[in-house]
Amino acid sequence: MMERRVSVYLVRRKRRLKGGAVAYYYLRWCAVDGREQMKSLGQCSDFTKAQAKAARAEMEEEVNAGRAPARGGGITLGEFREKYKRDRLRPDGESRARRTNDKYGRIDFKTVRLHDMILRLLVEHFGESFRLARIDYTAAVKWYDAMSSGELVEVRTATWANGRKLKENTIRSKIRTAKTIFNWAIDADLVAVSPFAKFPGAGLRRKRPNPEVSLETFRAVCVEAPAHWRAMLGLCRLAGLRRGEALSLPWSATAIDRDDEEWPVGVDWDRKRLSVVIGKGDRYREVPICGELMTILLEAFDQAPEGAERIVAPITENNLERDLTKICEAAGVKPWRKLYQSLRSSCENDWKMRGIAEATYCKWVGHS
Repeated sequence: MMERRVSVYLVRRKRRLKGGAVAYYYLRWCAVDGREQMKSLGQCSDFTKAQAKAARAEMEEEVNAGRAPARGGGITLGEFREKYKRDRLRPDGESRARRTNDKYGRIDFKTVRLHDMILRLLVEHFGESFRLARIDYTAAVKWYDAMSSGELVEVRTATWANGRKLKENTIRSKIRTAKTIFNWAIDADLVAVSPFAKFPGAGLRRKRPNPEVSLETFRAVCVEAPAHWRAMLGLCRLAGLRRGEALSLPWSATAIDRDDEEWPVGVDWDRKRLSVVIGKGDRYREVPICGELMTILLEAFDQAPEGAERIVAPITENNLERDLTKICEAAGVKPWRKLYQSLRSSCENDWKMRGIAEATYCKWVGHS
């Protein structure tokens, strides 16, 4: 019986470095004990493709002849989870302007906590001692099936205990997070490829459009809302800001993008413009301030706490849905579906119905 021959694969992957993305060549193979082995050849610019293929063939001969040095098998899932939480967490004390996009791949505590949920699910399925590099596409499929069917305890207690299954969009959001985690592991030279690369992560299109929130409804709610809440609602309904953008928008400040270029952020009273750095990236945009929004902002400015930097300083990110629902009920208005997204889409629709060019209002609302 012929002995099984080990195949060595040539992999080309990009790594995010301080100067930008740099492509590297890796050799990847599976040892006899099932552990994945990986070796970096160096930057692609140092090799021709023919030289890289020759290095792959040479390593394949070394591996099958038993002369290739065996590596330790790589980091375990338990070790990777602790390293991930430690290395990805953004240091405290950084200005809010720098939190938009970190060139070193660091994220805030809230996002690390969200990613740790996926790492817990991986540890529950594979075990803490399971090697990270051994999670291939086949293993990822088995984890996906266990998660979506409710076999994992954390998923089962959170959803199945209440008689609900995970929705497709929820599963896809978890896959997107898993992709992010393994892409970071590739950049950290812990694995050569992502086992989730072929998994669908894009959210499914929702069939129901956002409900229209008329100006009459908006004004009725504002009657019962405090000044800072009127400002919050006005920024979303009259300026088309995202919830997070409205929540963090300062009266006047500067933001620094990944190229260390400064942008003014806040209210430009003279030009009647809002300067916003988009929360999903480092793109910068300006939004016009209409007369009704100007009145709301002036009132909020007069009633703002001393030393407040944010326009809606008394509002925190906790219980935003609950608090707005209570304001709607106090105003005798039935809360609409997707409270903040519907305000934003209603503003965009107003601009469209007024005959403003599509390229213009898309720029105002912050579409890429």
